[in-house]
Amino acid sequence: MSFPFGRFALPALIAALALPTAAARADTFCVGAPLGCHGVASATLQDALDDAAALPGADRVELDGSAPVSGFTIVAGNVVELVGVGEPTIYADDAAPVTIDEPQATIRGVDIYTRGSGVPAPVQLRRGTIAGSYIVNGTTGTAVRVVDGALRTTRVVYFGLDAGAVGVLADGGTATLEDTSVESTTGILADGATLTLNRVRVKAGIILTPVPEGGSALRVTGGSTVIADDSAFALAGTPADAAIDVRATTGATAVTLRSVTVHPQPFDDLPAISQGVRAACSGGTANVEVLDTVVTAYATDLVSAGAGCVVDRQHAAYATAEASDGAMLDAGSFLFDLPVPGRTWVETTPTFGSVLIDHSSGRPARNGEADLNGLPRVVDGWRDIGAYEYQHRAPEFALEGGTEAVVDTDQTFVARGQDPDRDPVTIAWTVDGAPAVVNDPNSPGLLQPRFTSLGRHVVCVKVTDSSGLGSRFEQTVEVVPKPVSETPAGRNPPASPAVTATLLSRRLGSGSLRVRVACRRAVACAGMVRLTAKLGRRSMRLGRAARFRVGANRTAVVRVPLTTAARRTLRHHRGLTVRVTVLRTSGWPWVAGVGGRVLP
Repeated sequence: MSFPFGRFALPALIAALALPTAAARADTFCVGAPLGCHGVASATLQDALDDAAALPGADRVELDGSAPVSGFTIVAGNVVELVGVGEPTIYADDAAPVTIDEPQATIRGVDIYTRGSGVPAPVQLRRGTIAGSYIVNGTTGTAVRVVDGALRTTRVVYFGLDAGAVGVLADGGTATLEDTSVESTTGILADGATLTLNRVRVKAGIILTPVPEGGSALRVTGGSTVIADDSAFALAGTPADAAIDVRATTGATAVTLRSVTVHPQPFDDLPAISQGVRAACSGGTANVEVLDTVVTAYATDLVSAGAGCVVDRQHAAYATAEASDGAMLDAGSFLFDLPVPGRTWVETTPTFGSVLIDHSSGRPARNGEADLNGLPRVVDGWRDIGAYEYQHRAPEFALEGGTEAVVDTDQTFVARGQDPDRDPVTIAWTVDGAPAVVNDPNSPGLLQPRFTSLGRHVVCVKVTDSSGLGSRFEQTVEVVPKPVSETPAGRNPPASPAVTATLLSRRLGSGSLRVRVACRRAVACAGMVRLTAKLGRRSMRLGRAARFRVGANRTAVVRVPLTTAARRTLRHHRGLTVRVTVLRTSGWPWVAGVGGRVLP
């Protein structure tokens, strides 16, 4: 299989994350003009972070890609979730790194472009979480330094010009990597750390210079403790290198590999191949446990070297060029043919009937155990050898788009995701059950319909791969009339409208505001009342429009419910001037009412 990590399909992946959050969210801040952001407008990202730090609760900052953003720091005590909308780019370097120092802080959905020497690392994850993001570039040094933090559903690409380039450094604390891809000269370096790896792909080796220099997919030093489950480690190196390289120079080092695939391969045209797992002890001790693991090397697979080093192999499988699939060596290990031999990056996905399926050691299952493809690891009491299942998988997509649209205005819906098997996909759209044609055939995942009638409409997208497996998503859209600013030029509301509306509430109080509606004609009046407020240069809707029906020549009080974001904004600004608009009255699409200032 090809390496299945392209740029991440953030909405599809992030929905499954269990990210740390506080009990209550205080405010939302919008930097740039992120689509669908309902909160306080902030001029810069630093302004938003400073405002969030000054407020209680778990705040949220939404950032779009309208302007370049440099490195920043989320300080201890600032419980904030920074969310990228549309994959904004953040530039991090030696002078302005991206630093997180709060355990409950999260960054997700951004591209971090690293620059400089990589000393110190341009991304400093002292505490907290980075999720669903893309960290790229680099020449030397380290891309990401993790002390007490976590990387989840993130891709790190940091191939350098020499052996000093490290994708992720776990440095002295307790670090976690989950559902993450790392590509670098040395993929992951654990130095005096406690490191947990779950469903991690690492592709390592020097590929930009004519002479390889000592890369590793996973290097363990400084008395670290590393547990890797359901992960894959690939290395293009020389016989002096090892895909997993354990160097015990001080203290006690412990490494556990469970349901892992290790794949060393030749570098360029060199005939030799690097080692699979190597433990070398000089001044310290090391215990390496290899359980239910596949090593696809053609040379020395597992090496225990130096006094004090122990490599314990339990139910491991080794690939050789000569052995046939299923030739058992003993009760705990066997040989098999590499499915795709040669000098290519290989992720060994066993086919139906392979001895790599349901031949594990029978160790107790962990809760919710899944393989590198996200499929159940344990079936009928057995688990597969290595990191992969063999089942074909459906495309993983999500539908993005608003739930409210303005009549006769182009709207945007995006089908974003990927096929986990990298199969080509077909994307088909419908609107209210009828086939819809995309504007650009080169962008089949983008639909921009124009709704010409009010009311509810349904947008549907179906994504199907070449095997016929598919995913289907629907989005219900409420189409509303155009606001006042969008009425045709030269047309004004009638001088004596049939309906008048006056804002009664002057304080926030409950979750709604009261509006008095008067019908000034001989028959009943029906329509909707909408409340808006001016925030800088933009107008913010305070909630959904409230429907009313008032008898002829009568008045009634209508309660207009406010959204959570609107209530937070009113409190944050210590009051706002609220506008009242009446929609869908007879003879005219809108009528301006009498508003006023509302205090918290």
